[in-house]
Amino acid sequence: MKISVYITSYNQKDFLREAIDSVLNQTLKPFEIIIVDDASTDGSKYLINNYKKNYPDLIKPHFNKKNLGITKSRNVALSLTKGDYVTWLDGDDIYKPNKLKLEAELIQKTGADLVYSNFYFSNDRIDSIYQIWCSNIKELPVEEHIFKYVISRSFPRGILFRYELVNVNLLQKTGLYDENLDIYEDFDFRIRLSTIANTAFLLIPLSVYRVHGSGLSRASTDVHKKNLSYIFSKYQNLINDLALEDKEFVTTSIRSFMSRYTTPKYIKKASTLKKIKTRVKNKLIRIIKRL
Repeated sequence: MKISVYITSYNQKDFLREAIDSVLNQTLKPFEIIIVDDASTDGSKYLINNYKKNYPDLIKPHFNKKNLGITKSRNVALSLTKGDYVTWLDGDDIYKPNKLKLEAELIQKTGADLVYSNFYFSNDRIDSIYQIWCSNIKELPVEEHIFKYVISRSFPRGILFRYELVNVNLLQKTGLYDENLDIYEDFDFRIRLSTIANTAFLLIPLSVYRVHGSGLSRASTDVHKKNLSYIFSKYQNLINDLALEDKEFVTTSIRSFMSRYTTPKYIKKASTLKKIKTRVKNKLIRIIKRL
């Protein structure tokens, strides 16, 4: 089994060394490590080139000439991989040492073409672990085919699995990341994978997800709504083809998720009225001061 690992990074030099080291320190060595840097300006290129110098047969860097964004950078990375299985890592997260070994063994044991594992949440310091993604195996779907769970985000904490190990034959059928998306490109990608993949999972936490002020948390409500509406509309036919009970479950879940990004009209009106009152008040204050 030849496993390609790709890492995407943009101005993450302070974290990137830990990410790369965590892949290098795997008990099952990867076939290659693709590192795509998205035109960083923080010295990441120097760091990556040093790793390339020390591991010339393993590390394959690619430096975007201009900032392309995460979706296009992921597609660049996938286009460069040569293994028969692929997994990935963000430049600010890490793998646990047995990540590749245990997931590869699960594929061999089950015949699955997509496997995923549990993970930890940490703060800026990667060892400051404060939470586990899945604490009870009953929170995860037991079926091999998990489309309805993925599109409805019916996973622990409403968060999908991360850093799945995938047979590249699946990617040839589903295509690359959708470059119409600014965010949620990984959500859309997993939806497509879940329509054809046979899946399996490990409850053992094999990666650490660093939570800090970037990514989805920085996107506006309108950006969330726009991208999510686009995604759900893409798969409406597949949702309609589900059994009635499953269709109702998925539709209800999607409405609930979308409601986070829809402000009721009366709140919008109240907010607008408050702004008008504030402007009028400030104007009156300025007039009084002139008297």
